[in-house]
Order: sequence, then C-alpha cells, then structure tokens
Amino acid sequence: MTWLLLPNPELDKVVLDTNVLFQLALRDVLLKAARMRFFVPYWSQDILDELVRTLSQYRESKRRGAYQIMSHEEAVALCAELNARFPDAMVHEYKPFILQTHNEMDDRHVAAVAIKCDASIIVTSNAKDFVGIPKGITAVIPDDFLCTLFDRRSKDFLTILLNQLGAEHKPNTLEGLLTRLSFGKKPNFPGKVLEFLANNSHP
Repeated sequence: MTWLLLPNPELDKVVLDTNVLFQLALRDVLLKAARMRFFVPYWSQDILDELVRTLSQYRESKRRGAYQIMSHEEAVALCAELNARFPDAMVHEYKPFILQTHNEMDDRHVAAVAIKCDASIIVTSNAKDFVGIPKGITAVIPDDFLCTLFDRRSKDFLTILLNQLGAEHKPNTLEGLLTRLSFGKKPNFPGKVLEFLANNSHP
C-alpha cells in the first residue's frame, strides 16, 4: 500500500497540531487513517520545527535521569519522513492569515495554516487555545476525532488498530494500545472500540 495521497476534494482537510504528532501511537494511527483515505492531513514547517524541539528536548526522570525521546537528528529525520510520505501536507505562505485569527497567540500560526489550506478541522490536545478561530474551522481533541473516524468506518478503523499492533516492536494487546490512545479525563474512544467488538463478535 502506498503512502502517497491522491487528491480527493470530498475528504476532510485536517491540520494536525504538534501535540498530536508528538504522541507516537496517536501519530501512527492517524497517519495510517490518512493512508486509508479517512482524511487529508496538513501541517506547516513551524508545526514540524516545534515537533523537533519537543521530541529532542531533555527531560528529567527520577528513574532515567536526563533523557530525550529522540535525538535532534532522529526528530529531523522523522519530519523528513512525514513530508516524504505525505508530500502535499506541507502548507506554505500562511503567515499573512495570522491577522485573521484571534485565538491564543502562540497557536495562531496553526489556525492560519487551516485558513490557508481551507481545512475544516484542527486536531489538538489544547482545544481551549483555539477559541476565537474563524468560522468554519473547528478545533477538536484527539478523543473526539478518533471517535468520529471510528463511527464513519468502524471495520476499516479496527483494521488500522490491528495493523498498529503488528507494527510495534514489542508484544502488545489491543487494550494496551487503546490505553495509549486514551486522552482527556473521560475518554470515549476505547469504550467505543470495545463495545463494537463485543457487539460484532461471533461465537
């Protein structure tokens, strides 16, 4: 199966914020969904630059001490791979549209990207920072977006989840993956998947 997207104006155009691309399981599942034509992803160089900084910054842990999720070089290589697999995802010349945004200052560039590429959705873990974005654009949290995709094509999305299990380098279960795809205080997505499986299992 090719990673390259083909134009389809009927699909939702979706901007993926840095905090969504940052999380490994979520990033992989959403990009697999994009491959299967659930939506068309978009981002900008500013979004990817922030991703590099976030992945490669040093963190402190009592158990591990100072550590990085990725080295700077690995994070840069990841972003290059994203652009290679989705060559139409990069949005350029969006900064003039920042003047049309009135949400949180640090996130106005993301809203401007959505305006430029005519996206109707921004997927972000910080939807509260997008109050005041232009009419016609909706900021949704990952849990809501995952639920929406699953409701549209449940069997296909279940295939994505099972493929994600096979792609990971360590033994895993669907329940474990759903735990890593649990976002917010009361996530709905894991329960939705498990309910679907319970209702569609055969003796």
